[in-house]
Amino acid sequence: MKHFRYPNVLPTVSEYHELPSLQPATLLLVGSKDRIDDPSKATARVTRLFPNIRAEVIADAGHGLTFDQAKRVNSSILELLRP
Repeated sequence: MKHFRYPNVLPTVSEYHELPSLQPATLLLVGSKDRIDDPSKATARVTRLFPNIRAEVIADAGHGLTFDQAKRVNSSILELLRP
């Protein structure tokens, strides 16, 4: 982190009351080894509250799942975007 420069726009965290406004083509990917929240509980909670969200647990991935399992993540995104 010594030489890391933050981008001009930092990501924000959505509040639960904002999630219902998400459009149907919404994908939540969580790494199976994510230590921030229990992956199974997180996906169950989100899909229970917002049935239009597709949630997946990506095996053998932590919080940096785009690095840990790039091919699997890309595949899930492309599948969501396919007409």
